[in-house]
Amino acid sequence: MKIKAFGIATGVVWALFIAWSVFLAIMKWGAVPYALVDEFYFGWLTATWLGLLLGVALGFLDGFVLGVIFAWIYNKLAK
Repeated sequence: MKIKAFGIATGVVWALFIAWSVFLAIMKWGAVPYALVDEFYFGWLTATWLGLLLGVALGFLDGFVLGVIFAWIYNKLAK
């Protein structure tokens, strides 16, 4: 498994999920996904456009790091 590629993929997926959940909260179409994500980030995210940008950046960083760790462990165990 390519570690960097997997990290980028998981970072993009997690960033998109955060963007979707904050967007729903901004538009007042649903707060449940936002409440779930807000539990992980302890108030870092706000239901604003700036909060959406911050959430995407943090989400990509978190997803990338966790994806890299997962892929590295997977590669070590698969040998």
